[in-house]
Amino acid sequence: MNSKEMRQEIEKAMEFGEAALENLRTAQEKLENVGKWAKFDVLSGGSVTSVVKMSKMKDLQGNIELAKIKIRCFEKELKDIQFSAELRAEIDGFISFADIFFDGAAIDYAVYSQIKELKKQVSDAIYRIEKAMDVLKKRLELKTRDISEIIDDSEKENIARAILEDLQEWFAIPEGRERYIQDSAGKFFICAKEEEKPLGFLYLKQTGKDTVEIAVMGVLKQYHRNGIGRELFEFAKEIARRKGYSFIQVKTVRMEKNEDYDQTNKFFLALGFKEFDVLPALGNEANPCRIYVTAL
Repeated sequence: MNSKEMRQEIEKAMEFGEAALENLRTAQEKLENVGKWAKFDVLSGGSVTSVVKMSKMKDLQGNIELAKIKIRCFEKELKDIQFSAELRAEIDGFISFADIFFDGAAIDYAVYSQIKELKKQVSDAIYRIEKAMDVLKKRLELKTRDISEIIDDSEKENIARAILEDLQEWFAIPEGRERYIQDSAGKFFICAKEEEKPLGFLYLKQTGKDTVEIAVMGVLKQYHRNGIGRELFEFAKEIARRKGYSFIQVKTVRMEKNEDYDQTNKFFLALGFKEFDVLPALGNEANPCRIYVTAL
């Protein structure tokens, strides 16, 4: 989708997020009241307090059900804009717990300890949705981005140098960085810019008649988790398809060997790449090379 469409989708997601937060905050207030009755119920053992508690629980359940509907809509919109799968899973955890808590029999016998746990789950859900909303707001604050193919080799080198030097956790060896920079000449080179400022890039090289490889990819650290890497990849896929390729592969360090590269592995898996092979000879014992591949 283009920048205007992406902005519209983000705004739509934020509407559902705000609606979910409103219902969760109302539920949070009602839980405080229910919790007091539940605690009194446990201490007094009175049937009157149980009736009052049940009435308040039914009212609370209505708010939680509304929140669940809005959260599911929020999750769907987050998926549509390729939002972090990790954060989506965190938000989904609340729905699973609420389903169990409000299972017919459970609500009849809800006790103070269970209500305390639901309060914690509601607070966690509010925190995680607010966290997701903050990321969405940052995306909206970004000015319109342009994704385009760069043809001029000297411009490719300048862009690669500026970005790779900002990413020394991943490109720590100066000779290696320089090799990536020099090798950009003559490659299919895609760049994301904001008002002419390069934010990220990748370039492709042919590895076989039907296959190209993401030889290197980088996004300025301050712009991580803003969807730029995915936008670059989607643009690169279209270029590769138009040129008649059938597959894209990428190499990285195998999972659980390096914390920074674990995030890289998760990123490529989220893009739809599948594990293809591990080649220790292309890395070393401490950092074996993992190859991923995806069909176009």
